Amino acid sequence: MPGCGECRIGHHKFLDFRSAADGMHPQSQVITRPGLEGGEIWRTKLQSIPFPVTSVVDLPNVKSCYREHKKYIDTHYSDDLLEFIWRDADIGATYGLKFHVLDVRIIEIFGLLKFLGGLNPPSLGWLTCEWTLVPIPDK
Repeated sequence: MPGCGECRIGHHKFLDFRSAADGMHPQSQVITRPGLEGGEIWRTKLQSIPFPVTSVVDLPNVKSCYREHKKYIDTHYSDDLLEFIWRDADIGATYGLKFHVLDVRIIEIFGLLKFLGGLNPPSLGWLTCEWTLVPIPDK
């Protein structure tokens, strides 16, 4: 259910995310030798694989949706590593990661006639964005 707990990327707060976070993936290599039966699997390293996250947030009006997206773009151009919190779960702390923003795209902006509650009353604008994040080991 949307709005169950805190959802944010860095300092940007959202009502909810529509996709799950991902982390580091182990990479394996299969080793075989000519003339010998069988083989071995060697785990060689952990690799950061970028993943998409869709964010949804209410804003006071449609104009403020575009201003908020501009703030997201500014985050994209910074070199800061960010926290990723989804429904009060600190995904980065769980896996020892921070996240870097590779891309932020508008998926949908529309005006609402009436929306009760939300993060940014009077909540007459709705912004849906797709973020591309890459996990980076936290030192």
